[in-house]
Amino acid sequence: MKDAWHVGKSIVAVAVLVGLLAVAQLLLFTDTSFYSAVWKAVALAFLVMAALGVGERLWKKAKIKEAGVGPDGANLTFEDAIADSVATVNERVDSHVEDINKRLYDLEKAVFKNEAPSNDG
Repeated sequence: MKDAWHVGKSIVAVAVLVGLLAVAQLLLFTDTSFYSAVWKAVALAFLVMAALGVGERLWKKAKIKEAGVGPDGANLTFEDAIADSVATVNERVDSHVEDINKRLYDLEKAVFKNEAPSNDG
């Protein structure tokens, strides 16, 4: 089955195109070294990609939970962020592990109830 074209692929394609055009413009029309032109183009492409990605989320009516700049850089969290899903899954896994540990303990008690405890540990 063929993949459907995703908006993210379009965003990356636009960012790469902007980066390539920026390198060409910097090399042809300014007195910039190749190394400097590439890094400036990469930075520009990254900014375009970030702006289009945030814009696409906002276009789909995603609500921003929190935004700000801290010691670790700029942060933007949407309400439907995956962190909420991870927390829910983590709670469920913890609950299941607790249940499995209890059942295992009960099983060990039932199997080894007549044996003397060992001094291994």
